[in-house]
Amino acid sequence: MKANRPPVSYTLYKHTDKRSQSLFEKSTKRTIPLRAYLSNWLYLLFFTTSIFLFHACSSEVHSNASLKPYAHSELDQIAVVADPILWNSDLQDTFEYYFTSAYPILPHPEPRYDLLYFSPEELLETPLRRELRIYVLLINLSNNKSPLTQMALQDLPKGKITEAETKGHLTVFGYDKWAEGQMLIYMIGKNPEELKKAIVKDFPGIDQKLKAFQKEKVAASVYFGGRARGIEKKIEGQFGIRLKIPAKYKVALEDQNFLWLRDDSRQEVTTGILLYKVPYEDKKQLSYEGFKETRNAAGRYISTHVPNTHMIINDRDLPMFTRQLQLNGIYAIEARGIWEIDHDFMGGPFISYLLLNPKTNELILVDGFVFAPGENKRRYMREVEHLLHSVQLM
Repeated sequence: MKANRPPVSYTLYKHTDKRSQSLFEKSTKRTIPLRAYLSNWLYLLFFTTSIFLFHACSSEVHSNASLKPYAHSELDQIAVVADPILWNSDLQDTFEYYFTSAYPILPHPEPRYDLLYFSPEELLETPLRRELRIYVLLINLSNNKSPLTQMALQDLPKGKITEAETKGHLTVFGYDKWAEGQMLIYMIGKNPEELKKAIVKDFPGIDQKLKAFQKEKVAASVYFGGRARGIEKKIEGQFGIRLKIPAKYKVALEDQNFLWLRDDSRQEVTTGILLYKVPYEDKKQLSYEGFKETRNAAGRYISTHVPNTHMIINDRDLPMFTRQLQLNGIYAIEARGIWEIDHDFMGGPFISYLLLNPKTNELILVDGFVFAPGENKRRYMREVEHLLHSVQLM
């Protein structure tokens, strides 16, 4: 999306041509924000007993079960707990460099995670601060008077402390210490320099663990209203894939090889799912340019009230990143970038998977995009990505 563009108009219309439709027609019906509703509902509903579980490699430690509240916080929110003298050093720069790096790819940078900072004293003196979902505890073993060091010595097996001292640093994952549905990440270093090494080395694994841990929370948001079984059957018959579609999505436009689903249930935010298939004829179709051509071909179905407009990839203002991967056992090209409406002033982020179906010798594009002018978009992209990751070949 180019900078300094004029505000986007929402007053768009439907084309009568079945091969093209207006981008977004917003409903005037106001709804309770899903995030607030879920947070209140979950907090009131879930109170139960649990086991405090620590996991590092193959070791597990259990504590006595007790009645605990259910942990609550925003998606991708991390509470960082560290001694002030440690946090107010260059270690903070190292930590933030990784944990608040830009989420890929959004029109305007948003951090991968939102951080809250507490000193050990601030954490321990306020019970509500111990009921969040995700904590990273930065433990400097050379400061044996720190409440965090004492906590680690009490919570973790002695063998883990010895391993951290021998190797220099170690990361251990714990669960449900103060509340149900809680993750604690103990990052341990025998001194501050070793702790910085732990941050650099262990962040990729921590990032994957955090994504897996939050998967259930994302799913609860995405499928809160149930699933659109009729649309799922349509996708199975038309594209030969299974895709779990939330009930809030409606068919906006369909053609023989194309389907556009749209969710307009939230004020100022629209998310869309595109499905498009073409015969697989050449390996060049799996290249950067080949993917771009396929995605732009699907975008020709989508336009606005301005004549001769359609959706295209904008890889001039921001790069489009692609990679090969196996998605649920399917060979796929993943692409992340931004889209725009050619000759108009609309745009936003997208994530796509170009799937190769060897049974039908077809390429199937499953694509999710967000239109949310003036809003942060990371949360909505996380929801769209979760939806796309449910894809399976028939």
